[in-house]
Amino acid sequence: MNTAEYIDSIVFDYVETWSFNREPEEKQVNAEYEQVRSIEDIEERLTAYTVLERKYAVLINDAGQFHPFAKKINTFKSDHPLSARLKQVLQTPIEQKFSLLCAPVYRDALVFYDHKNNVVSNLNICFACMYMYAAPHQDIKADYKTYDWLKTLLLENGHEIENREYSIIADVEKMKQKLRKK
Repeated sequence: MNTAEYIDSIVFDYVETWSFNREPEEKQVNAEYEQVRSIEDIEERLTAYTVLERKYAVLINDAGQFHPFAKKINTFKSDHPLSARLKQVLQTPIEQKFSLLCAPVYRDALVFYDHKNNVVSNLNICFACMYMYAAPHQDIKADYKTYDWLKTLLLENGHEIENREYSIIADVEKMKQKLRKK
């Protein structure tokens, strides 16, 4: 599924933006992973890793529990101009999708709610890997520009995103110019 299909499939009353897996709480998470690494029994270690992954990997786990260190940053209604902008960003057609070879560490998320305050969907975002995941168990494909525009929207609304000045769009344009010169 791509971002346009994803956002078009959701009927929501409001959306929340969330931040998680960031300093200083990330140090505690890393400390827990270090403790697990010291477990000698392989089966016990794998079980412990699975527990940690379920606890920390995404904003809302399969049991419906929010990440223990998550912070809600913003909330806006579906008829708010930010919702219209968010929909426009997510409806960006895929012209070029990059697949980076790192495992995503989700640090930002969008949670969509219906008029009864039930979670309709949540979208976990890794800007470093350019990867999105919608629970439950749905990888979401996006054009590289979508990530820059989404990052800008979240930064403008209170998110503390690493490498805030970095623009994949600028890098791709530089690469295209170099290729044209050859």
